Amino acid sequence: MNRVEAPDALLLAPEQRYFVRENLRLTLLSARLALLARAEPVFHSDIERAIGWLNAYYDRQNRGVANALATLRQLQSTRIAHELPSIGDTLAAVRAARSSREGTP
Repeated sequence: MNRVEAPDALLLAPEQRYFVRENLRLTLLSARLALLARAEPVFHSDIERAIGWLNAYYDRQNRGVANALATLRQLQSTRIAHELPSIGDTLAAVRAARSSREGTP
């Protein structure tokens, strides 16, 4: 016996299934753009929304869905915004590279 927590998920018309897939795809694309822009709050929000879509409209017992959920949860716990080096650190690295190239200590 299979138990369905959201019975209305089974009643989706083919057109609605298309829109569910497209909304999930657009949410994941938005997360990708947020990742590239290093916008961590937007990234985590989009990942959370994608997890919600998968939980609401897909069979979590399906191996592919379970793997997608595990991957999204792993991504959700990842920090993407890294602290950039200060200008002083950058200048020190440039000076060190210049002095090693010129052979001066």
